[in-house]
Amino acid sequence: MHHSPLQTEALDFSLVALSWPEEVPSETDALERMARYPFRAIHLRKPNWNKDRTEQLLQQLSPACRAKIRLHDHLELVKEYGLQGYHLNQRNRQAFLQIEKDAETAPWQGKAAGKLSNSPGVAGKSAVPCRISPPHSLSCHSLEEVTEHKSHCDYLFLSPVFDSISKQGYTRHFSEEELLEAREKGIIDRQVFALGGVEAGKLPLLQSYGFGGAALLGSLWKRYIQDSNLQGLERNIEKFMEISHNQ
Repeated sequence: MHHSPLQTEALDFSLVALSWPEEVPSETDALERMARYPFRAIHLRKPNWNKDRTEQLLQQLSPACRAKIRLHDHLELVKEYGLQGYHLNQRNRQAFLQIEKDAETAPWQGKAAGKLSNSPGVAGKSAVPCRISPPHSLSCHSLEEVTEHKSHCDYLFLSPVFDSISKQGYTRHFSEEELLEAREKGIIDRQVFALGGVEAGKLPLLQSYGFGGAALLGSLWKRYIQDSNLQGLERNIEKFMEISHNQ
């Protein structure tokens, strides 16, 4: 029996969905189903796809689904397709900087993270400036990166917090003591989302570490990759939503 998706405002602990890095069966249907749920965002991460292939997928999605998409590559498509925003990583930061430079006089600038940021010294101190209005998030792999870039993003990922489900040999980088200390120092807070090995049963633990949310990849897709069952994918999503809602 299918349950109605929970309302976004009921969630205190945010969940983000990441696409599988390769093509999956009925992918547009799967993404459309995800968009019905109160994910903070759906991250489209296809590192081996060229712009044309990425654009073909975006063209097949409804405007409502596109509005939840954050793009990891070919960032010029964000504005063109009305996507939610950008996600920055080592592959695309230079592209983002060029977009930011081109957009300095555009009418849609200056609203990132809900504040103006054209004041002297704000954007120039970081490799991740925030002048563009579509929000952007960032991948971090150290607590130092989190501290450096947090003020320039509306949220960021810290990974891997647990051993990865989707990447073999990609093991956790942080001990429990390090995470708790980072929480006490205010480094890990509502703006920092855990990525890497996140399973439904670990959501309460992540909240105890002070994370404001979690990003789902392997635990979200692995079974669907095997059976292509959209109803099973929805049941899996509902399990995550239920646990996050009850925290």
